[in-house]
Amino acid sequence: MRTTSRRLAALAATAALAGTLAACSGGGGSYGGGASTPADTTTGSSTGSSTGSTSDGGGSSSTAALSTAKTSLGTIVVDGKGMTVYYYEPDDPGSGKSACTDACLAAWPPVHAGSGTPKVQGVTAEVGTITGNDGKPQVTLDGHPVYLYAGDGAPGDVAGQGIQDIWWVVAPDGSEIETMASGSGGGY
Repeated sequence: MRTTSRRLAALAATAALAGTLAACSGGGGSYGGGASTPADTTTGSSTGSSTGSTSDGGGSSSTAALSTAKTSLGTIVVDGKGMTVYYYEPDDPGSGKSACTDACLAAWPPVHAGSGTPKVQGVTAEVGTITGNDGKPQVTLDGHPVYLYAGDGAPGDVAGQGIQDIWWVVAPDGSEIETMASGSGGGY
């Protein structure tokens, strides 16, 4: 019953997000859209060398802000709870700004940093932070802000992959993974 309820909740959230996703397309060709916030670029190099998700399956957060996990798309970057991390193509890496604003933020919440340089495990891209459009420190990889997808219901889900050809899963070296998942199921 619990799994069915979660699936129904995920489907309902996905349906509710359908209209919201249109706001994330950057319409009118403007990639910088929305309110600007001052950049607070603090970067530090990653030092983690272990690979594997830090999720314990119980939903509790680990000490690593980012780690890696194997999914249907290969080894990808995940947050401390094992949720898939995405890039937003309209973002300008190194600009210190996120192009995802307003309704976009509801569907694609930023990955937040606790304090200081985020801790990583298995991620080799340069890790840093900017001040996100929600006013909180947002994690960056190689200067590119990272996000979660509200339509992903469980660790390992990659339902946001390729949406509108502007949302992409991130590889541990900071590159975009632009292939689509084989098969319909996410998860590890």
